[in-house]
Amino acid sequence: MAIIICVLLGWLWAGPVGLFMGLQLGCVIYFFQRLMKRLAGAQSTFQHAESFYEQYTPPKREPAYDMPTAYTTLGISPNATDDEVKKAYRRMAMEYHPDKQVNASEQEKQAAAEKFRAANKAYEHIKQQRNIK
Repeated sequence: MAIIICVLLGWLWAGPVGLFMGLQLGCVIYFFQRLMKRLAGAQSTFQHAESFYEQYTPPKREPAYDMPTAYTTLGISPNATDDEVKKAYRRMAMEYHPDKQVNASEQEKQAAAEKFRAANKAYEHIKQQRNIK
């Protein structure tokens, strides 16, 4: 709308040259209005993001898992080869897997499940450190 008004006023004021000048002025006004609307939207977006970060609480992280504990859990030494690490993990997984504890008591099942989880965690940590696939 601003472009049409500026073109008509420019044409009435200065003829054909004013027509071109009015077109330029109308375009400037039009784009300035769009810019102001976009900035107003960005301001509200910024305020929304700011309120989000005020309410944000970072997730709680587990304490770091150290390497000697991982090797001790699997029952191997830190200078063991990758194949020895895999064999130790498979041995522990077979021994403490929940499906193998069918006839055990509830306390034995819970202890085995805890050892199974510890073995998984230790193996994943060693795999990540050594880049084992």
